[in-house]
Amino acid sequence: MIRLVLLVVIAAGGWLTFRGLHSSGQPEVEAQVQTVQRGDVIVPLPLSGLVELENQQPLKVRDNAVVEAVLVKVGDRVQAGQELIILRDLERQTKLAETDLKLQKQAIDLQASQAKVTAAQGKLADLQLELREREIEVTAKRQEIVRTREKLAGVEKRFQNDQKLLDKGYIAANELESTRDELRSVQAEIQRAQTDLTASRLRQQQKQQELERTSREFQEQTSDAQLNAQKAELELRSAELERGNVVRELQKSIIIAPTEGIVLDVQVKKGDVVKEAEDELLTLGDPDREIVKLGLSTLEARRVKRGQAANISVIGPDARIYQGRVETIARIARAGSQQGSSGPGEGGQNKVTAIVRLNRPSRQLIPGSTVSVEIILSERRNVVKLGLDAIQRQEGKSFVWVLDHQGKVQQRPVVLGLEGETEVEITRGLQAGEKVAIVSGESSLKPGMRVKSSQEQP
Repeated sequence: MIRLVLLVVIAAGGWLTFRGLHSSGQPEVEAQVQTVQRGDVIVPLPLSGLVELENQQPLKVRDNAVVEAVLVKVGDRVQAGQELIILRDLERQTKLAETDLKLQKQAIDLQASQAKVTAAQGKLADLQLELREREIEVTAKRQEIVRTREKLAGVEKRFQNDQKLLDKGYIAANELESTRDELRSVQAEIQRAQTDLTASRLRQQQKQQELERTSREFQEQTSDAQLNAQKAELELRSAELERGNVVRELQKSIIIAPTEGIVLDVQVKKGDVVKEAEDELLTLGDPDREIVKLGLSTLEARRVKRGQAANISVIGPDARIYQGRVETIARIARAGSQQGSSGPGEGGQNKVTAIVRLNRPSRQLIPGSTVSVEIILSERRNVVKLGLDAIQRQEGKSFVWVLDHQGKVQQRPVVLGLEGETEVEITRGLQAGEKVAIVSGESSLKPGMRVKSSQEQP
């Protein structure tokens, strides 16, 4: 009896064990679990480039010179036209001094020629005035003779009347003699007036001759003086032009800022000898206009377009990201030193230059330094997305293993949208918040399997 009971117990235990095993279904599979999220999916093109400031340029000299003074230092903000460096050019300074002396001499010569013309004009004017005075004097003498002759005619008439009266005995002889004396006096007065008129006419002729002679001399002198004055004026203008050229050449020895900006570097100091078109003096740039210069391969250049957004950061961990946009892309590939995704001129490959302009100046990036640049080729904002490692593909179709509320996986087809480097847009088949199982290695899933999460990805 006891043996029968034991056999029944053993058989029941075996049946329960068998039932338990079958009721538990398939064993649990360990897998990573990823939560479906909503966010941005981007397709970046990773590159590297050189930071520059717009209008960044090194300033050089056109002729050999010696640095006389450096008027700025690194970090100074300068205005267009501001003097930066003074160079010493003794040859041109000596030439300027000689030109100034020549200019002074020409000015003196011009003044002297003009003074001769003025003096000749003054002398001629004086002679013309004297001649006019002589003419007035002759006219006055003539008028005096006319008046004296009228007076003489009156005295002669009175004398004749007195002669008749004397002959008739009406007057005394002494009265006639008095009239005779007056007549003689008037005759003498006329004689003096005629003598004075003759002398005045002679002086007038002399002045006229002198005026004619002086006029001829004046014309000759004036002609010579005017020619000399014109020559001196031309030489003066020539000297002024020559001085202007020398000044302009000397101004080339004063290095001025071609544009507004800041001094990025100063490579010389007082006393340094600099060579023509060879030695750099200093470098200027505009800190308010930061750009990154890229060197793209021809394949990369086909994917990059003007206006595409870009993220710029210093190469290294935890670097701050600055936003910018592609501003220009060259239409030709050239050999150059611009940085690109594969370095400058690697393998002898020419590069296409592209410029990315920062939306706002960082004032942190160092001109000449290399930075990381991500060109955003495509992007989708606020979409359902999933990691690429969660996507399964079979016979050209995509699906995922979705976990249900019991922790079992179910196969679900999905429609993919934009595919990034690590994530992909899900346009149909999933919603944010659902969980998807990811298996790796030789593990495989089947519908209804339980999944044990080894690591849950966000």
